[in-house]
Amino acid sequence: MYVKSLITDWWWNSLLTEAERKSSLKWLMVDGYKLQKPHEVWSSCKGKTDMVEAATWRAKMLSGRYVLQSNHAKYNQNPVNPACLLCKHHTEDMEHFLRDCEVLEEARRAKMEDLKDTYKKQGVVPPSNKAEWCSALLNGGQYWSSDCVVKGSSNRLQSQLCRSHLQSSACGTR
Repeated sequence: MYVKSLITDWWWNSLLTEAERKSSLKWLMVDGYKLQKPHEVWSSCKGKTDMVEAATWRAKMLSGRYVLQSNHAKYNQNPVNPACLLCKHHTEDMEHFLRDCEVLEEARRAKMEDLKDTYKKQGVVPPSNKAEWCSALLNGGQYWSSDCVVKGSSNRLQSQLCRSHLQSSACGTR
């Protein structure tokens, strides 16, 4: 049992070190998770096909594997315009894609209000800035707020997040 504990601690510390070191993992929240349990992205799916598909998109975003135009421009040997392919106006980074793109605004508006209501009903302070909203959308209701982690509900919130943001028709074309 002691050896298992040492091994688990070693892997946990390795995960934390890598998550801090890699800029591609900046959205992944590891506080509060245990190595033996899946991340909220996966545990919220409950085997439903549409939720698994949405979780796959979210996992790609959390791990830095979801390629946005800003990534193409940064890592391509040929000149690539970093502008959003949907609105054509702003650099397409995670904040723009999840919060700011006006092409996605209509699909996002009602669900964002539902999400705010869910936080209020559960007595959780909603995110106050773009980075916190992005973190909440990707991590299933948890987000960073003033050097602490704020946790929301997982199941209802996860369902809203998956349906409203990651299975929109615009997202499905990526």
